[in-house]
Amino acid sequence: MAITMTAGSESAVKLTNVVKWYSDITAVDNVSLDVKHGEIFGLLGPNGSGKSTTLKIILGLIKADSGSTEVLGIDAENNPIAVKQQVGYVPE
Repeated sequence: MAITMTAGSESAVKLTNVVKWYSDITAVDNVSLDVKHGEIFGLLGPNGSGKSTTLKIILGLIKADSGSTEVLGIDAENNPIAVKQQVGYVPE
């Protein structure tokens, strides 16, 4: 699979109303963001604020309970293998 991106034409990462619960704890609460190709974006927050959970949703490692996630135009929930073929991730 080849993905061609034109700078500024598409989102590199797009989250729309993403929510993730662990039992009765809301880990990610209605997060929406749109990171364009070539932009640098950081997630900042205290421990337990949902940063790692959000990254794992983006990478297709875990599924959101609601909302949508696209990486380079790929639906991360429906095609996590294609996302993993395009993205590198080194935790901690």
